[in-house]
Amino acid sequence: MADFFKDKIFHNTSLKVFSLVFALVFWIYVMDQENPVVAKTFRNVKVELLNMSSVEKNELLIMNNEEFFVDVTVEGRRDEVFKFNSSDLSLTANLIGYKSGINTIKINSDSSDSDVKIINQSMNEIKIEFENYVERSKPIKLEYTGSLPENYKITSSELAFNASYVSGASSKVNSVAAFAASYNIAGLKGSVSDDITIIPIDDDGKTVQGVTLDKKYVTLNLRIVKEKEVDVLVEFIDQTTEDYHVKTTDYYPKRVKIQGKDTLVDSVNDLTLEPIEIGDDLEVFSFDRDLILPPDISIAEGTGTINIFGEVEPIIRKEFVYIIDNITIMNLRDETETEIIDETPEITLQMTGPKSSIETIDKDNVVLLIDGSDFELGENSGEISVKFNDKSYAYELSQKTIQILLKSTTNNTTLEPEGN
Repeated sequence: MADFFKDKIFHNTSLKVFSLVFALVFWIYVMDQENPVVAKTFRNVKVELLNMSSVEKNELLIMNNEEFFVDVTVEGRRDEVFKFNSSDLSLTANLIGYKSGINTIKINSDSSDSDVKIINQSMNEIKIEFENYVERSKPIKLEYTGSLPENYKITSSELAFNASYVSGASSKVNSVAAFAASYNIAGLKGSVSDDITIIPIDDDGKTVQGVTLDKKYVTLNLRIVKEKEVDVLVEFIDQTTEDYHVKTTDYYPKRVKIQGKDTLVDSVNDLTLEPIEIGDDLEVFSFDRDLILPPDISIAEGTGTINIFGEVEPIIRKEFVYIIDNITIMNLRDETETEIIDETPEITLQMTGPKSSIETIDKDNVVLLIDGSDFELGENSGEISVKFNDKSYAYELSQKTIQILLKSTTNNTTLEPEGN
């Protein structure tokens, strides 16, 4: 048996070797002609960035781009390349270990098919700029556009919060000076509550792009009221006794400006105080009293306090004594003369009045007069009147009339009364 196989295998050995070599050459020829080696380029193959978590852990941000694409050329037998597509390529860049700034990172390329080789790619490395991630609190700056109607004003303006956080790359965040918030108040007549957009701006007022806002809106509460000037009315009640006199009373201010909801303000025309009682003990006085305000009405300017001032003075008496011969008799008939025949030698004048008036009067300021225009020849009763330099005061005379004899001055004879 062994001899049989030996004769079969080793018989015509040279011919068998030649046939094997010829078959191999023929196979190579056929492969070169029927399934040649070809190349193919895949465009825009995405580079996968590995270990992004390490970037975030180091509080870094990619500034320039987070997506990179490369053109890759592969080579292999036509039937292998025909089945090959871009998903069979693996392009990666490992981000571990890099710091803030511009970094050059190698692209690691691989083919999932060992029969298809990468022979060329448009770039072998990428440049990535990392920057530190920061978060900052920035103030909100509110401005109004438009104008309120006449006599309306904003009494309170409150934002739900006065600052908010902005985050992102340090260069971007540091360029944010504030958040701008704008609200149009044109035509508003009542209180409002509204959400308004906040925008990050730089020192020049330009919007800063590429940052993340913690809040995009803020609630604004505005209280808008109407103003109006009204009269202040004060009632003074004189409670002084007969021994005192209210010299002056006054108050300030006479008008105040109020504010509130327009319908309420329109219904108010004046404001009052509790009545002011003036007694003997006040003398020169000055004190404050608060206005009585209707519900939901307040004072727009000042405190709503009215200053009350004035003076209470005592009533005093003063006496002057006059010799009756010095009383002036006026309006006598021509060619007549008088003789006082009254038995009383003196008249006492007693004046009563406020201290400030009475104490300034002296005897020379007072004149006692008798009007003789109705006198007849003979004995007459003359009524005494008092003249106080064009002022009037309460007074009493110890005697209201005196007896006067009217005589003619012609030849010392007695004139006949008129009408005879």
